[in-house]
Formats: sequence, structure tokens, C-alpha cells
Amino acid sequence: MRNLQTGQAMSQKTITRREQLQLLLLGASAPVIYGISSLIRMTGRVLPEKNGEFSHIQSYRALGGTGLKVSDVGFGVSCSIDPQLMVNGYRRGINYFDISPMFTWSVEMLAEAFARDAGMKRDAVVASKIESMGIVDTVKCMDVLGRGGAFNACVVCIDKTLKKLGRSHIDILQIHGVGQNGAGDLDWLDPNTARGSGAQELFTLLKRQGKVRFTGITSHGPSLLDEVAEKCAGNGSFDAMMLALNFMKPPSPALGQTLGAAGLRGMGITAMKVLANGQNAEPRPGGGRRLSHAAISWALSQPGVSNMVITIDSPKTLNEYISASGRKLTSSDLSMLQMHCDATSGQYCRVDCGQCNRACPNGVDIATILRIDQYRSNYRQREMARERYMAFDGRKRLTACLDCQDPVCEINCPFGLPVRARLQLAYLQLDPGGDEAPA
Repeated sequence: MRNLQTGQAMSQKTITRREQLQLLLLGASAPVIYGISSLIRMTGRVLPEKNGEFSHIQSYRALGGTGLKVSDVGFGVSCSIDPQLMVNGYRRGINYFDISPMFTWSVEMLAEAFARDAGMKRDAVVASKIESMGIVDTVKCMDVLGRGGAFNACVVCIDKTLKKLGRSHIDILQIHGVGQNGAGDLDWLDPNTARGSGAQELFTLLKRQGKVRFTGITSHGPSLLDEVAEKCAGNGSFDAMMLALNFMKPPSPALGQTLGAAGLRGMGITAMKVLANGQNAEPRPGGGRRLSHAAISWALSQPGVSNMVITIDSPKTLNEYISASGRKLTSSDLSMLQMHCDATSGQYCRVDCGQCNRACPNGVDIATILRIDQYRSNYRQREMARERYMAFDGRKRLTACLDCQDPVCEINCPFGLPVRARLQLAYLQLDPGGDEAPA
């Protein structure tokens, strides 16, 4: 595992203009988002696996007490630009699809998939979100609730989504990113606050109108994951929650206990971010299990977890992830995951840590910027990362990191990441002012 001293030394290296250009070229292979009509014309073909057969979902689980039976592997639509890929996933057993108006084209892509397969439109379990993080202006509907309870913006957002999908309802509607903005976000989970009462009033209305069946929250930190889960589980008003859970930072004992108890009480729990930084890991020599299979099995073995959602963006990843369905976690899997964690610990920012944020004297939301940059570095979605970065108001503080001579964020990082260099790289790749960065 990389030690702290090594991480600090790497972070203090000056990035030259030549290196800037080299870094920019690294992102050149990321897909470019064109117009929606062009994307919909792009259709894919599922490629057979080595044995000539297609894998299929092997396990369906109850999503808490909702009465929904969902595929253990769910389809994360955020990075997919191929509606036929979703149809192929459905025909191979995936019935859980995760979308959001804030994810580039995800609603439109799923709508086109529904147009191609009437059975999918009828049977799919659709989870969508409403914005609490304040990242994307066009869907910042939940912010309205905290200022007096008027929620027309949220209702309009839901109506637009339903119209595009050609559906009467969303199965699970989630308040997205609870914990993103600090302790104040816990108000969303407290019915005695303006935010909490407004959220419950909205959910009650949408359920009464038949537009939403079940409600929940999502959280990926950068802190308060334990507190968010505990408060959501004890609220009594939510049916489900989706949390960042992966082998690179296993749940604390308190969180594990909360999840187990919540599952027993009938709350549906979905895991996300399950691969951590293992998206591109190659198969083991000799044809052994892939790291992704071990990571998926690990996530599905966590207390209370019903299913997991993963980004599927190609026939290759569709084959790979579906073939992990129904597989049990083994001791060999645990050894493989531990070896990967030891080898890459100093390269992966744990999304629910937040120690760097608390240390920064300039108030830079380091964890959020690094999480946004993961869309570029881990998911190869540079344009999506840039869009979310530009919509994030906290990016304006990032310039303080360019000439920082005392990176206390790195000293406080428990995993030894070269935080300052990562922030500089994010600025170079995502910010229009990156061309003017110090050489």
C-alpha cells in the first residue's frame, strides 16, 4: 500500500505545460455527447461470451417490503448512449433501471428503449431522483421545499419524466445526494423541519396522484453516510435507500448494524459505486473470476442489501456484469479484493470519507470535485464530468489549490492520496480556465 510520504512527494511535483498537454490527451478517447437524435440512432449488438452463449440474470430479490422483485444486478443508465443495450439487458433478465433528469440523456435513452420493447415498458422497475445537491440548476427542485414548501418545480420535473417515458408512474422516487451539503442535509430526513415536512408533503401528493409508488433517498457522502442511513432507516416514511458501498471502504460496524436492522424492518437497500476503482481490471490469468464479479458479490453480501446498480455502457460490460448475477462471495474473492485494495489504496478517493474537506483551510469541497472527476477517470465520460463540474458552484474555490504550498488535505487523507495533484488534474481537464493553469 502506498505510504503517506510517497503520496506527498508525488503531489508536490510541478505540472509542466508539456505534461498538461499529455494529460489532456488522456481524455481524448472519452465519448463526445452530440445531439439526442444522433445518440438514439446509435444501436448496439450484444456480443456472445466465449462459450458462445449469453449470460442471464440468475437471481431476483425482494426490494425490502415494497413487494417488488428486482434483478440482483441493476442497470445504471447514466453513462449509456445506446437504448438497444438497455433492451438487450432487459431481455437477459435485468428489470431494475436507474435514471435521473440530472444524468445526461438517461430519461430519453430509457424512453427510447421502452419504445422498442413494450414488455420492458410494462415490466421494468424504474428508480428516478429529485435533486437535493444543488449541482444542476434545471432540476434543483428540492431546494424550493426548504424555502417554504412550494414544490411545483418538483411536480413539473416528475410530469416531464413520465411524459417522456410514456408511463403513468415511477416505481421508486429518491431524494438524491443526501449528505452532500453537510449536516444540514439531515433535515430532509426529519419531518419536523421545513425540508423534511416539505419532502413528505410532496411524496404524499405524488403517491396519491399515482405518479410514484415508493420513496427513498440516495447518499454517497462525502461524509455522514452512517448518520444518513440511520436517520433514513428510523424515519418510518421512506421505503428504500441507495448507498455507496464498496470493498475499498467497507461499512463501519455501526452502518452494518443499521443496514441489517433496516433490511429486517422491510426497507429496500440498493448498493451503488460497487466497483470502486476496479472498472478496468483485467481477468485473472488462467480464466479465474474477474475483480468486477468479486466486487458485485461482495456488495450483494452486505447486510440488508437487496440489489445493486452499476453503470453499463457497452455490450462488453453488459456481458461482464450480468454473468456475476447469482454468484456467492468466496474466500478467493475476498483475497482478490484485498490484493487490489492493497495495490491501489493510494489511487482511489473513498466517496464517503470527507477527511480532506474538513482539513482544507480554503473551504474547497475536495471530495465532491474528485467524485465528479471520477466520471472522467473511472467511467471515461469526460463530457459528463465537465458538465457536472461546471454546474457545481463549489468549483470556484478550486483555484486556491493551484498554488497551494501547504496541502493539509494530503496530510489528513487516511489513504495517502496525492490530493493536490488530483485536484490540479481535475482543473486542467474540466475547467475552461485549465489552459491558464500555472505551468
